[in-house]
Amino acid sequence: INKELTLPTFFKYITFQFLGAILSVFVVHYYFAQELIQISTNFRGEEKLLISEIVATFGLLTTILFVRKYNPKDIAAAVALFITAGYWFTSSTAFANPAVTIARMFTDTFTGIGPSCVVYFIIGQIIGALLANYFHNKISSGISFHN
Repeated sequence: INKELTLPTFFKYITFQFLGAILSVFVVHYYFAQELIQISTNFRGEEKLLISEIVATFGLLTTILFVRKYNPKDIAAAVALFITAGYWFTSSTAFANPAVTIARMFTDTFTGIGPSCVVYFIIGQIIGALLANYFHNKISSGISFHN
Protein backbone atom coordinates (compact mmCIF):
# COMPACT_ATOMS: atom_id res chain seq x y z
CA ILE A 1 0.00 0.00 0.00
CA ASN A 2 2.83 2.37 0.85
CA LYS A 3 4.83 1.23 -2.20
CA GLU A 4 7.84 0.30 -0.06
CA LEU A 5 8.31 -3.03 -1.87
CA THR A 6 8.71 -3.84 -5.52
CA LEU A 7 5.95 -6.03 -6.94
CA PRO A 8 8.20 -9.14 -7.21
CA THR A 9 9.35 -8.71 -3.59
CA PHE A 10 5.75 -8.21 -2.47
CA PHE A 11 4.68 -11.46 -4.13
CA LYS A 12 7.63 -13.31 -2.56
CA TYR A 13 6.57 -12.11 0.90
CA ILE A 14 2.99 -13.23 0.30
CA THR A 15 4.02 -16.61 -1.11
CA PHE A 16 6.40 -17.44 1.72
CA GLN A 17 4.03 -16.18 4.39
CA PHE A 18 1.25 -18.47 3.12
CA LEU A 19 3.61 -21.43 2.69
CA GLY A 20 5.07 -20.89 6.16
CA ALA A 21 1.63 -20.64 7.76
CA ILE A 22 0.32 -23.81 6.11
CA LEU A 23 3.54 -25.74 6.76
CA SER A 24 3.33 -24.69 10.41
CA VAL A 25 -0.14 -26.21 10.70
CA PHE A 26 1.14 -29.52 9.32
CA VAL A 27 4.14 -29.50 11.68
CA VAL A 28 1.91 -28.83 14.70
CA HIS A 29 -0.39 -31.64 13.62
CA TYR A 30 2.64 -33.93 13.35
CA TYR A 31 4.01 -33.28 16.81
CA PHE A 32 0.59 -33.59 18.40
CA ALA A 33 0.03 -36.89 16.54
CA GLN A 34 -2.89 -35.49 14.56
CA GLU A 35 -3.85 -36.33 10.99
CA LEU A 36 -1.54 -34.04 8.97
CA ILE A 37 -4.08 -32.77 6.45
CA GLN A 38 -7.46 -31.70 7.78
CA ILE A 39 -10.23 -29.31 6.76
CA SER A 40 -11.89 -27.40 9.58
CA THR A 41 -15.54 -27.94 10.41
CA ASN A 42 -15.43 -25.13 12.99
CA PHE A 43 -18.14 -22.63 12.05
CA ARG A 44 -17.21 -19.26 13.56
CA GLY A 45 -20.03 -17.10 12.24
CA GLU A 46 -20.25 -14.59 9.47
CA GLU A 47 -20.89 -10.84 9.49
CA LYS A 48 -19.76 -10.30 13.10
CA LEU A 49 -16.40 -11.81 12.17
CA LEU A 50 -16.05 -9.32 9.34
CA ILE A 51 -16.46 -6.41 11.78
CA SER A 52 -14.21 -8.08 14.33
CA GLU A 53 -11.42 -8.58 11.79
CA ILE A 54 -11.75 -4.99 10.54
CA VAL A 55 -11.16 -3.85 14.13
CA ALA A 56 -8.34 -6.36 14.71
CA THR A 57 -6.50 -5.61 11.47
CA PHE A 58 -6.98 -1.85 11.73
CA GLY A 59 -5.66 -1.90 15.29
CA LEU A 60 -2.70 -4.14 14.55
CA LEU A 61 -1.56 -2.28 11.45
CA THR A 62 -2.11 1.13 13.02
CA THR A 63 -0.01 -0.02 15.97
CA ILE A 64 2.75 -1.24 13.65
CA LEU A 65 2.74 1.90 11.49
CA PHE A 66 2.89 4.36 14.38
CA VAL A 67 5.35 2.38 16.49
CA ARG A 68 7.57 1.94 13.41
CA LYS A 69 7.48 5.67 12.79
CA TYR A 70 8.16 6.81 16.35
CA ASN A 71 9.90 3.93 18.14
CA PRO A 72 10.90 1.19 15.66
CA LYS A 73 12.84 -0.90 18.17
CA ASP A 74 9.58 -1.65 19.99
CA ILE A 75 7.59 -3.07 17.05
CA ALA A 76 7.89 -6.72 18.12
CA ALA A 77 6.72 -5.96 21.66
CA ALA A 78 3.88 -3.77 20.40
CA VAL A 79 2.66 -6.50 18.02
CA ALA A 80 2.82 -9.15 20.75
CA LEU A 81 0.90 -6.96 23.17
CA PHE A 82 -1.73 -6.00 20.60
CA ILE A 83 -2.36 -9.58 19.47
CA THR A 84 -2.56 -10.76 23.08
CA ALA A 85 -5.11 -8.05 23.87
CA GLY A 86 -6.93 -8.59 20.57
CA TYR A 87 -7.44 -12.22 21.41
CA TRP A 88 -9.65 -11.04 24.26
CA PHE A 89 -11.42 -8.00 22.76
CA THR A 90 -12.40 -9.41 19.36
CA SER A 91 -14.87 -12.18 18.63
CA SER A 92 -12.54 -13.48 15.93
CA THR A 93 -9.54 -13.69 18.32
CA ALA A 94 -7.67 -11.18 16.11
CA PHE A 95 -6.10 -13.20 13.34
CA ALA A 96 -5.52 -9.97 11.36
CA ASN A 97 -3.58 -11.86 8.68
CA PRO A 98 -4.90 -13.68 5.59
CA ALA A 99 -2.07 -16.26 5.77
CA VAL A 100 -3.07 -17.20 9.31
CA THR A 101 -6.70 -17.33 8.26
CA ILE A 102 -6.06 -19.65 5.31
CA ALA A 103 -3.78 -21.88 7.38
CA ARG A 104 -6.41 -22.22 10.10
CA MET A 105 -8.78 -23.65 7.50
CA PHE A 106 -6.46 -26.70 7.41
CA THR A 107 -6.92 -27.72 11.03
CA ASP A 108 -10.04 -29.28 12.48
CA THR A 109 -9.08 -28.35 16.03
CA PHE A 110 -10.63 -25.64 18.20
CA THR A 111 -8.40 -23.08 16.42
CA GLY A 112 -9.69 -23.97 12.96
CA ILE A 113 -11.88 -21.87 10.70
CA GLY A 114 -14.49 -23.53 8.52
CA PRO A 115 -14.05 -22.74 4.81
CA SER A 116 -17.41 -20.91 4.69
CA CYS A 117 -16.16 -18.43 7.33
CA VAL A 118 -12.80 -17.61 5.72
CA VAL A 119 -14.19 -15.01 3.35
CA TYR A 120 -15.50 -12.91 6.26
CA PHE A 121 -12.09 -12.90 7.91
CA ILE A 122 -10.23 -11.96 4.73
CA ILE A 123 -12.64 -9.23 3.61
CA GLY A 124 -12.44 -7.75 7.12
CA GLN A 125 -8.64 -7.91 7.02
CA ILE A 126 -8.49 -6.14 3.66
CA ILE A 127 -10.88 -3.40 4.80
CA GLY A 128 -8.99 -3.02 8.10
CA ALA A 129 -5.67 -2.74 6.27
CA LEU A 130 -6.96 -0.07 3.89
CA LEU A 131 -8.50 1.91 6.76
CA ALA A 132 -5.30 1.67 8.82
CA ASN A 133 -3.21 2.94 5.91
CA TYR A 134 -5.63 5.80 5.25
CA PHE A 135 -5.79 6.75 8.95
CA HIS A 136 -2.01 6.59 9.36
CA ASN A 137 -1.41 8.75 6.29
CA LYS A 138 -3.98 11.35 7.37
CA ILE A 139 -2.72 11.56 10.94
CA SER A 140 0.94 11.52 9.91
CA SER A 141 0.49 14.36 7.47
CA GLY A 142 -1.32 16.61 9.95
CA ILE A 143 0.02 15.90 13.44
CA SER A 144 3.53 15.95 14.81
CA PHE A 145 4.32 14.06 18.01
CA HIS A 146 7.87 15.43 18.24
CA ASN A 147 9.06 18.95 19.11
